[in-house]
Amino acid sequence: MDMYVTDLTDVPAGRTWTPTLRLTTTSQRISTKRACNGCSRLIGDVTEAEIEAAIAGRPIALIDVRSECPTCKEATAS
Repeated sequence: MDMYVTDLTDVPAGRTWTPTLRLTTTSQRISTKRACNGCSRLIGDVTEAEIEAAIAGRPIALIDVRSECPTCKEATAS
């Protein structure tokens, strides 16, 4: 048995956090996390809008999410 523990207290409102799951079948499950533009900390799952932008071929530079990141938000508040 594998156990993964993730502290979800810092996940911003409006974002989800899909837990890591090891599959024992041949099926696949993919979840993608969004990283902060400032510190690269994972802040949660990508949003539908971010996925749609990538599928539509919009520029790789995603919107700036430093305002959602607990680490960067604290740094700018000081």
